[in-house]
Amino acid sequence: MTEDSGGRSHPDVGVGRDLGRPVFIMASGLLVYPFGLNSATVKEYCENSSIYYAGDCQIGWGYMLAIVGVMLAVFLPFFAKYAPKEHTSPTAIPTIL
Repeated sequence: MTEDSGGRSHPDVGVGRDLGRPVFIMASGLLVYPFGLNSATVKEYCENSSIYYAGDCQIGWGYMLAIVGVMLAVFLPFFAKYAPKEHTSPTAIPTIL
């Protein structure tokens, strides 16, 4: 818990900070991955391949979905921060045992 200037305590938001490093590493990997298409091994299997062009091979949906996943992990926390908050009643929620 952290306190603001008025002495009110707020929960720490460490989850957002902890998510930044893995997202950065994955985004870096997605940017570096196409450079491997220019290697001799890949050119042997996928003729005419070069950086950002797969030649006769297909990259597939996994790469595209990983890009979408990184974009969602980057942008959704900003949407959540500025989303309208619901006002709940001060009554306790009954629990079922």
